[in-house]
Amino acid sequence: VGELGVKHGRLQSGWAKCEKQKGIYSFEWLDSCVYGLSEQAVKPWICLCYGNPVYGSGIRLGAKIFTDEAEMKAWCKYVEATVSRYKNVVTEWEIWNEPNGGGGLDEYANLLIRTAETIKKVQPNAVIMGFSLAGMDLKYAKEIFEILKANNKLNIIDYLTYHPYTNNPDQSYADVDKLQSMINSYNPKIKLFQGENGCPSQLE
Repeated sequence: VGELGVKHGRLQSGWAKCEKQKGIYSFEWLDSCVYGLSEQAVKPWICLCYGNPVYGSGIRLGAKIFTDEAEMKAWCKYVEATVSRYKNVVTEWEIWNEPNGGGGLDEYANLLIRTAETIKKVQPNAVIMGFSLAGMDLKYAKEIFEILKANNKLNIIDYLTYHPYTNNPDQSYADVDKLQSMINSYNPKIKLFQGENGCPSQLE
């Protein structure tokens, strides 16, 4: 990867892979990814995402975001352990992957707030990436912003990440502008960050 000239690499954290027994974490597999990139002068950012069957939640894209408080506390402990382990290498943390594909509004807003606050407790200078939208879902993003506004939490994220996946990348520009305008109406300090993108000549 380093030989390609790439400067940033996105990793998904894999809670279920790190905590197969409650309270016991195994990060060795992720170490090789995080430190392997860093050694090649590629700055990793980590997407903290997906549930854990040990606590009763799903591990795949589109899995429902957990609402059980016991599981939320376990998630926050996992986040705290992950950030503590990699805080000297990783400063950018993305919260969940494509929550609009399966998570409810209140569920994701709560997860976003709780996770961001846990990260900041361990790493005050952390850069927080939120939303990780599947497509350009302006309606979903706006409704999450309304919840954040109602809870006085519009300052908890630094970037809104999005995954346009249009057959022709040029087709996404108009929606990118709309997304930026919407963000500016809530907190102009929040910037856009394109995460996943691209499309094969024949989808799937």
